[in-house]
Amino acid sequence: MRVEASQLKKEGIFTIIIGFVLIVIALVLSTGYNPQWGLLASLNYDMYIFNIAVGCEEKLTWTQTSTCEDGFTMMVQTKYVISVLGLLLIYGVGQYLEFLPSLKFWSQDGRE
Repeated sequence: MRVEASQLKKEGIFTIIIGFVLIVIALVLSTGYNPQWGLLASLNYDMYIFNIAVGCEEKLTWTQTSTCEDGFTMMVQTKYVISVLGLLLIYGVGQYLEFLPSLKFWSQDGRE
């Protein structure tokens, strides 16, 4: 199935818009921004979207880290989420420039 150039450009623009919106949502939902460092340094070191610790002791004020010997801890940092969404933006630009194929895996009229 071959997708027309105008349809591919529309799909590319839609993919780019979705990528930008999801990046903004990821930044808004993130925790750990430090205004003294700025956005790039905060993204690189402290910002995260999801942080869970089950069965761990709380971090005391005089210690640097919390102990989690018998528990489970998981953190999803914002920089990794934005990196994946950046790949989505690159894919959308490639679609708009007609270098990359369409994301549609189905045909509209039922024929391949």
